[in-house]
Amino acid sequence: MKFFNTTTFSIFHPIEKLALLLVCCLSFLYSSAQDVVTAKKIIDHTYQVTPSDTLVRFIENYGKDSLVQLLDQKIKMAAQYINDKTVYLRNPLNRVQLELINKQFHLGIDSVSFNGFSRAGWAMNMYDHYFNDEVSPATVLEIANGNYNLDSLVAFYIKDKNIRYYIITYCNILHPQSHVVIDELMQPEDGLFDHVNNYLLLTQFIRNGCGTDSIYAQTAKNKLFKMLYDIVYFTDDMPVEMDYDNVVDVNRAVAYGLYGSNLSLYDGRPFIHILNTQREDGGWPLYMGEKYQSNPLSTLFGIWALEEIKLHCLNYPN
Repeated sequence: MKFFNTTTFSIFHPIEKLALLLVCCLSFLYSSAQDVVTAKKIIDHTYQVTPSDTLVRFIENYGKDSLVQLLDQKIKMAAQYINDKTVYLRNPLNRVQLELINKQFHLGIDSVSFNGFSRAGWAMNMYDHYFNDEVSPATVLEIANGNYNLDSLVAFYIKDKNIRYYIITYCNILHPQSHVVIDELMQPEDGLFDHVNNYLLLTQFIRNGCGTDSIYAQTAKNKLFKMLYDIVYFTDDMPVEMDYDNVVDVNRAVAYGLYGSNLSLYDGRPFIHILNTQREDGGWPLYMGEKYQSNPLSTLFGIWALEEIKLHCLNYPN
């Protein structure tokens, strides 16, 4: 590499040449030292990414390995925090989600933590892992192979918010009509929480190989995601339709959005929010502010979001 034009350099006095070389070398060493300091800050968790950053810019500036190291440390901290707090996840759906991502990402959360949670009446799958009771798979096969009108059964039971999990989990066995499932998931719900869950269900329906040939399925999923992401969508100056202090909604939207492939590393702002709102104990609070302690629910979605960010980062081209 040439630091300056050699023709111009030849007109200097030898002492001036020496001085100029010394300045160039010192400048180069200082720049290298700054890179080392920045890399150390990234690794030891003291680096704070600015709100104007994106993860793509982070990778371009510091390298993919630096981001992966940062994510690994944050994931380890979060897993240590939540390991003995699973009992505080009151919603059965959240307990199921934690067990599935624990299997997928090898978080090291003690399986004893899940004891005492009844599997009866639950069926769900994410990635390549299933959560169900012992009789569900056999029962579904019996129904699929029996003399039943499956279309009528699905049309009736898809309205039940618990049974629909069975239909979607085993859709590749039951082969429901995709428009019946999608129409029900697109029905107006009582609140945002149901829309959020329906987005996850439709995502899994497609990931299970059901409705993948339907443009309607993808269009419906995108529409449900728009409802979900509107609460955490960031403009250049401020978030829209969301209290910026709300941490759990950001974490959940990012985890679901990455899992459903409606987000990518280019959608950087919510990711930066997650990186910068993790507490020193490894958890995330429900809301920002010193009066709010770290909470297992926010941490469940925080750790899931970090793992999905890491997956996308590893797949980012070098």
